Amino acid sequence: MTAPAEDNSDGAVLPPPGGSQAPASLQLGRLFHLGGLAALLLATYELARPTAESMFLSAHGAAALPWAWLGVAVGAALVSTAYARAVARYPLGVVIGAASSLSAALFVLLVFLRREGFPAAPFLTYVVKDLYIVVLLESLWAVANASWRLQHARWLYGLFPLFGSAGSLFGGQAAARLTERFGTENALLAVAPALIVFGWLARSLDAPTRVAGTDPVRLGAQLTRLARSRYLQLLAITIGLVQLVVAFVDAGFNARLESLGLTEDARTVAIAGVYQYTTWAAAGLQLLAGPLLAALGVTRILVGVPVLVMASLVGMATVGSWHVTAFAKVMGKALDYSLFRAAKELVYLPLEYAEKTEGKGLVDMLTYRVAKGAASALLLVLAAFGLSQATPWVAVGLGVLWTAAAIRLAAAYRSRVGDSP
Repeated sequence: MTAPAEDNSDGAVLPPPGGSQAPASLQLGRLFHLGGLAALLLATYELARPTAESMFLSAHGAAALPWAWLGVAVGAALVSTAYARAVARYPLGVVIGAASSLSAALFVLLVFLRREGFPAAPFLTYVVKDLYIVVLLESLWAVANASWRLQHARWLYGLFPLFGSAGSLFGGQAAARLTERFGTENALLAVAPALIVFGWLARSLDAPTRVAGTDPVRLGAQLTRLARSRYLQLLAITIGLVQLVVAFVDAGFNARLESLGLTEDARTVAIAGVYQYTTWAAAGLQLLAGPLLAALGVTRILVGVPVLVMASLVGMATVGSWHVTAFAKVMGKALDYSLFRAAKELVYLPLEYAEKTEGKGLVDMLTYRVAKGAASALLLVLAAFGLSQATPWVAVGLGVLWTAAAIRLAAAYRSRVGDSP
C-alpha cells in the first residue's frame, strides 16, 4: 500500500509515498489494491445486512428497531475507543485483520446461538452487523486519506467507492440466491469465510501508524481534541445529522416492509433487492463523482446532496406508500454512499495525520452510530406520545438541519484550502 512515514529531525511525519509526486502507476496500483479490498468488504456487508435485518424483524418486529440502535450506540462507544487506541499502537493493516477475524467469529457464534434458541441472538447479530462494517470501512478510508493528496483525491474518491459498489452488487445477488436455496441463517454464515479472506489480505496495508513521539490516545483526549476543533465539530454535527435522517428513513421503510406480511426468507430477498437498487444508483453516481467534484467543487456537493435528499423525504411524508418509501431509502443511501461520501472524505484531507485516523475514529465511527442512538430516543418519544405518524416530517426537519450544517462545514473547508471550491 504505502511505506511507513519517515521522521524528520523535528519529529514531524513526512508524507507517505503516493502523494502528489507519486507516479501514475503507483497511484493506480494503490487504487486497485484498496478498491479490491473495498469490493470484498462490501460484498460481505450485502450478505450480512439483509439477513441480519430480516432475522431481527422476525424476532422483534420493526417497533423494536430503536432499541437495537441504542445497542449499536453503546457498542460504538466501546468500539471507537478500542479502535483509537489500536491505531495509535499498530499498523492499520494489523488492526483491520484482527477486527475482521473477530467479526467472522461473532457471526458464526451468533448463528449457532440462534439455532440453540438464545433469544438475544437476532438482536446481537443486528448490532454486530452495524459495528463491524463501520470499523473496517472507515479503516480503509483512513488508509486512503493517508495515501492521496487533494488534487488526486478529487478523482480517485469517486472511483474508489465504485469498487465497493461492484462488491455490493455481487454480495446482494449472493444473499438473494443463498437465501432462496439454503435459508437466511445459512446465507449469513457465508459472511465468515469472506471476512477471514478480507482480513488476511488487508494485513499487508502499511499506512503510517502515528506521529512519532505520541502516546496512544484515550477517549478523553479525543473528546478534548474535538472540543478544541471547530472544524471537527462541524464534521461531527454534519455526519450525525446525516445518520439521523437515514435512521428515520430506515424506521419508515422497515415499518412498511413489516406491514407486507412476508415470510423471513421472502423479506430477506426483498431487502436485498432494495439494496441492489441502491447499489446500482450509487455506482452510477460514483462514476460521475470525479467529474462532478471537478466541475462543481466539494462545497457545492456537500450542500447539494441534502437538498436532493429532502425532496425524496417530502415525497415519503406526503405519499407514504411502500414504493415511495423505498425510493426515499434508495435515494438517501445512494447519494450518501457516492457524492456525499467522496466530498466528506475530501474534507478530512487538510487535517493532520492523527486527526485523519484517531480523530476519524471518534468523528466517523462514534458519531455515525451514536446518531442512531439519538434517533432511537426520538422515535421512542414519538411513539410514547402517539406521534409515530409524524416520523416522516421529523425526517424532513432533520434534512433542513443537515443542509444548514453542510453550509457551515463547506465554509470551514474553504477557509482551510483557500479559494478552491
